[in-house]
Amino acid sequence: MSSRILSGETAKTAAPMLWRPAGASPAHVGPVAGASPPEGDAAALQARLSRLESESAAREVQARKAGFEEGQAAARRNLEGPCREALARAAEAVAELARLRQRLRREA
Repeated sequence: MSSRILSGETAKTAAPMLWRPAGASPAHVGPVAGASPPEGDAAALQARLSRLESESAAREVQARKAGFEEGQAAARRNLEGPCREALARAAEAVAELARLRQRLRREA
């Protein structure tokens, strides 16, 4: 970025720049020192804060429950295939043993 130093009459026409202090942002502007809200506003704000905190806690419990249920469903889906395969192999083995038993009885 190129820049130029203004002097003389041109320097007088330049608008001064207002800079924020380092680390400050407009979103973090706090209340005016020494000022307090009117008493009615403080009570309303406190009631709203309490309500929002309880709603937040309820949302947290609900989200935790939903996440737990999603995790259980995912685990069930992941284990369902291998369990079916193992059960199919076990059923085959039992059927093979039954056939072998009948054959051995006939041969004996």
